[in-house]
Amino acid sequence: MAKRGVPEWLLACLGTLGFGITAPVLLACFYVSFDIDQGMRGYADDARHMSLGLALQQFISLELTALFLCGPGAVILCLIVYAILRADPAAAQETPDEILLRGRWVGAVIAFANLPGYLSGFVLGWERPLTELRVALLFIVAGVVSGSWIAWQAWRASHPNAPFMPRYSLTTLLGCLLALGAVLTVFAPAK
Repeated sequence: MAKRGVPEWLLACLGTLGFGITAPVLLACFYVSFDIDQGMRGYADDARHMSLGLALQQFISLELTALFLCGPGAVILCLIVYAILRADPAAAQETPDEILLRGRWVGAVIAFANLPGYLSGFVLGWERPLTELRVALLFIVAGVVSGSWIAWQAWRASHPNAPFMPRYSLTTLLGCLLALGAVLTVFAPAK
């Protein structure tokens, strides 16, 4: 078996921290920063006049807060998902598509166990309509993206000649585009 420089479990954890926390933070920033009626919750009087620097400052502060609060739980859950995907003896015989699908499902379900992530409801505003749906979508997005990455790393651990990134098809790209459109519709500003 070929020896790689960085172990797959570490790549799984780094990808989870990068993708699984950044994607929900970007969605939350998109929803909150450009809400014309509410402004930026005290950051600016009118979100239409928000500067790029202020938007970047808000994103960085939210990202660091999410990494601090949700990061440790995300790493623990990542290692659990990695162990689940590696523990199955049939996993070595799975195709990449099968393990990616299984990783998406396991990741989406187990993402709800990261309890500090529920604090995102305060950022989104619990008083707003459909906030519960938005919070659930943040968990699902984080779980599916992270679960896919973790599954790929678990598959690579058993297949040393596998490339760094999984192959994708036109169907995968179309599915991602439709899913992104649906999530952005739910997170679109009110006006």
